[in-house]
Amino acid sequence: LGGKYTRDFKLPEKDWRRRCGAFDPDAYQKNIEIVEKLKALEKNTKESTVHLAIQWLLSRPAVGSVIAGAKRIYHVEQNAQAESVELTADEISRIDALAH
Repeated sequence: LGGKYTRDFKLPEKDWRRRCGAFDPDAYQKNIEIVEKLKALEKNTKESTVHLAIQWLLSRPAVGSVIAGAKRIYHVEQNAQAESVELTADEISRIDALAH
């Protein structure tokens, strides 16, 4: 969501993520497409893609918390700032459409 991964990103040969489904070539390309559309929505809402994604996940009835990865302190701070973001019903619906 932060722009680290792009369409042409390649994992190192022995990277453990090669064994997880998110980096399967077809799934990865689909996920990149979703992120690109989420970034377009970001321009209309003035919220970061991270904030949009976290709040969308928290809007799901079965989700009580989100475990968001953080390698640096600023990632933790950015994730925590998502708590102050409130999505409208329209924004939730638009993100729902991206995810399905």
